[in-house]
Amino acid sequence: FHAIHDFLAQNFSKDLSLAMIAKVFGINEFKLKKGYKQYFNCTVFDSILEFRMQRAYHLLQQGDFLVHEI
Repeated sequence: FHAIHDFLAQNFSKDLSLAMIAKVFGINEFKLKKGYKQYFNCTVFDSILEFRMQRAYHLLQQGDFLVHEI
Protein backbone atom coordinates (compact mmCIF):
# COMPACT_ATOMS: atom_id res chain seq x y z
CA PHE A 1 0.00 0.00 0.00
CA HIS A 2 3.01 2.27 0.31
CA ALA A 3 3.54 1.87 -3.43
CA ILE A 4 -0.07 2.92 -4.02
CA HIS A 5 0.42 5.93 -1.74
CA ASP A 6 3.56 6.90 -3.66
CA PHE A 7 1.70 6.45 -6.94
CA LEU A 8 -1.04 8.79 -5.73
CA ALA A 9 1.54 11.35 -4.58
CA GLN A 10 3.08 11.36 -8.05
CA ASN A 11 -0.17 11.30 -10.04
CA PHE A 12 -2.62 13.33 -7.94
CA SER A 13 -3.13 15.88 -10.69
CA LYS A 14 -4.42 13.24 -13.12
CA ASP A 15 -7.98 11.97 -13.39
CA LEU A 16 -7.67 8.87 -11.19
CA SER A 17 -10.31 6.24 -10.55
CA LEU A 18 -10.38 3.29 -8.18
CA ALA A 19 -10.72 0.94 -11.14
CA MET A 20 -7.62 2.37 -12.83
CA ILE A 21 -5.53 2.32 -9.63
CA ALA A 22 -6.63 -1.23 -8.82
CA LYS A 23 -5.75 -2.37 -12.35
CA VAL A 24 -2.28 -0.78 -12.17
CA PHE A 25 -1.55 -2.62 -8.92
CA GLY A 26 -3.31 -5.87 -9.79
CA ILE A 27 -5.83 -5.90 -6.96
CA ASN A 28 -9.59 -5.54 -6.92
CA GLU A 29 -11.28 -2.29 -5.94
CA PHE A 30 -12.65 -3.68 -2.67
CA LYS A 31 -9.20 -4.74 -1.46
CA LEU A 32 -7.79 -1.40 -2.58
CA LYS A 33 -10.38 0.59 -0.64
CA LYS A 34 -10.35 -1.57 2.46
CA GLY A 35 -6.60 -2.09 2.66
CA TYR A 36 -5.77 1.55 2.00
CA LYS A 37 -8.23 2.69 4.66
CA GLN A 38 -6.81 0.23 7.21
CA TYR A 39 -3.21 1.14 6.45
CA PHE A 40 -3.48 4.94 6.19
CA ASN A 41 -6.70 5.58 8.13
CA CYS A 42 -8.15 7.58 5.23
CA THR A 43 -9.63 6.82 1.84
CA VAL A 44 -7.78 6.85 -1.47
CA PHE A 45 -9.64 10.00 -2.47
CA ASP A 46 -8.91 11.68 0.87
CA SER A 47 -5.22 11.18 0.10
CA ILE A 48 -5.59 12.55 -3.42
CA LEU A 49 -7.39 15.60 -2.05
CA GLU A 50 -4.67 16.10 0.56
CA PHE A 51 -1.93 15.95 -2.10
CA ARG A 52 -3.83 18.48 -4.22
CA MET A 53 -4.34 20.83 -1.29
CA GLN A 54 -0.65 20.62 -0.35
CA ARG A 55 0.30 21.50 -3.93
CA ALA A 56 -2.12 24.43 -3.95
CA TYR A 57 -0.71 25.66 -0.64
CA HIS A 58 2.85 25.55 -1.99
CA LEU A 59 1.82 27.41 -5.14
CA LEU A 60 0.13 30.09 -3.02
CA GLN A 61 3.23 30.37 -0.83
CA GLN A 62 5.39 31.00 -3.90
CA GLY A 63 3.17 33.93 -4.81
CA ASP A 64 3.43 33.34 -8.56
CA PHE A 65 -0.25 32.45 -9.00
CA LEU A 66 -3.62 33.88 -8.03
CA VAL A 67 -6.11 31.72 -6.13
CA HIS A 68 -8.40 31.31 -9.13
CA GLU A 69 -5.45 30.18 -11.26
CA ILE A 70 -4.55 27.45 -8.80
